[in-house]
Amino acid sequence: MEHTTYALLGAIISMSSAQAAVIANFEGIASGDISNSANTTATILNSDTTTGGTWSNVTATGDVTDSTSASVIQAGDSTRQGMTGNHLYLGRATNVDTGTTSSATATLTLDSAQTLANTSLSFDAFMDNSGSQPSNGFMISLFDGNTMVMSISLMNSSDPGPRYGVAEYNASGAKVSNLITDDIFANDTGANMTINLSATSYTVDYEMYTGGTTGSSASKNYLNSATEFNKIVFTTEGSKSAWGLDNLDISAVPEPSSTALIGLGGLALILRRRK
Repeated sequence: MEHTTYALLGAIISMSSAQAAVIANFEGIASGDISNSANTTATILNSDTTTGGTWSNVTATGDVTDSTSASVIQAGDSTRQGMTGNHLYLGRATNVDTGTTSSATATLTLDSAQTLANTSLSFDAFMDNSGSQPSNGFMISLFDGNTMVMSISLMNSSDPGPRYGVAEYNASGAKVSNLITDDIFANDTGANMTINLSATSYTVDYEMYTGGTTGSSASKNYLNSATEFNKIVFTTEGSKSAWGLDNLDISAVPEPSSTALIGLGGLALILRRRK
């Protein structure tokens, strides 16, 4: 009976500790320097997305694409913590005073729609050169078809006022509230970020590269009643800063299976009979 108990317990532990299923990821491992503004295609991004999604609409407009400004995709740079190999790089690399008309975007469309419940998006983010102009920062928006499910900004800035770590935005592109007021992103700093999705709400976690400070936002509701998403849009606009994105991982976080729960009930019954 004792061996049966241990065997059943081991099976339950195995079922309960199932690994998160990777829906899509972008590792940024392709070789070669692609750090020119002409590289606005999704070819390199797709070669680095090993499963689950396709990049498109990788574009830049305004002064972001001139010869002295930022590229859309760039090779690795040791000064960007968390960035290894090539990575998505959006925005302006030079702190010049000419206008704030720049905008850069890239879209990752999943091979199949993913339920919001028990899904996480983790990634490394890094900000180059904040400049001194107002900005929506680095926008990350989830879509269900053409309907926006949620939208957040990393380092929303109200220069010359404070810079907030994460803010939520509505479908019209206006800030609703600050989710995290810690100054996570300043000049040349970054953090590992995780967006935790549930059926009805989401939270944002972070760990800063400098100092290892961690934190989490309050729970926020989605913009609409969607139950899934199939597209993620990354955008920078109207800013002197540029942003790096690397090691993007979209995973389904498993719940304890019904089989495991039945097993726990069986184990309880065995233990009761042994008494």
